[in-house]
Amino acid sequence: MTDADLVVTGGQVYVHGQLRDVTLGVTDGRVSHLAAADGGLSGDRELDVDGSVVLPGCVDAHVHVRPGDDREGVDSATAAAAAGGVTTVVDMPNFPPTVTDREVWDEMAALYDGTARVDYSMFGHIAEGQNVGTGDITELAAAGAPAFKTFTSAGGGPDPYVVLDKGDLLTAFEEVAETGRPFWVHAEDDEYHVEFIERVEEEGLTGMDAFLESAPPILEATAVRDLVDLADYTGVTTVIAHTTTAEALDIVADAQADGVPIYAETTPYYLGIDAERLRDIGTTGLGTPPVRSPANRERIWERFDDGRVDTMATDHAPASTRRRTATPSTSGRGCRNWRPRCRSCSQR
Repeated sequence: MTDADLVVTGGQVYVHGQLRDVTLGVTDGRVSHLAAADGGLSGDRELDVDGSVVLPGCVDAHVHVRPGDDREGVDSATAAAAAGGVTTVVDMPNFPPTVTDREVWDEMAALYDGTARVDYSMFGHIAEGQNVGTGDITELAAAGAPAFKTFTSAGGGPDPYVVLDKGDLLTAFEEVAETGRPFWVHAEDDEYHVEFIERVEEEGLTGMDAFLESAPPILEATAVRDLVDLADYTGVTTVIAHTTTAEALDIVADAQADGVPIYAETTPYYLGIDAERLRDIGTTGLGTPPVRSPANRERIWERFDDGRVDTMATDHAPASTRRRTATPSTSGRGCRNWRPRCRSCSQR
């Protein structure tokens, strides 16, 4: 009788702060043994990785799967995840209908069941006029939602994803507090967003200039300061999604030092691309919030290096080449490139 289904030999694993030569045993898809390099484990299959660093499957906690039309569905999204070393995805469904109640939750779960190639879960979405103060947030938590997500800006247009009213946002935080779940927020100040869009239109800016100037860094910094206060007041574990500026990272780090349960997520997109590079790439490289200056990107790297970035995710959100070139689309293929991007980060 063997010790494990799979034994991985010749590898290095990061354990207790250092890389160690170990032998791994895997049983039923999970790491079951961690032994010395000469530990003598036996397996139904053995794999010699010849000195490579062995990592567990990654969890990508910020993914957008968009079934239907020519957007990406569950099958290809989770296949991309597996190809990138991601074995769990947490979907933030933002293709209507959004997951704002139990009925839609069950519909989305049915899309995943029997189709997903990796483990999955889904965020519950919070939107004013839909599920704030209705009891749906509690029901979504009971259904299994591990976390919630909302946006604080619509840029002056109709949007089914946002909570703009401060009273509604406070109520949403209080309801999330009752569930004990964390709350991810796309943090941009809507009043400033509307103002800068109007200025861009008045100045006659178009194309990439209009896109970049319509959502400058002040939107994020202002929203993050408000969210620090809400996290402090309600005790909700709050995560700033895809943080784009060094200033916002500093605001979060300072609040953490004061005991506020707020954290910063960023993505490889903001570590790898800046506004100058985006102008070369064109509309196929768009993401929201926009990338910033080269100097800001370097400052984000500095904060990444000193631990002020708390979590990384991809914000995987593909669209077809036709859609992305015909109509500017804020989309990107993150999951499949997750491991290579992490490797690039480690070698920087």
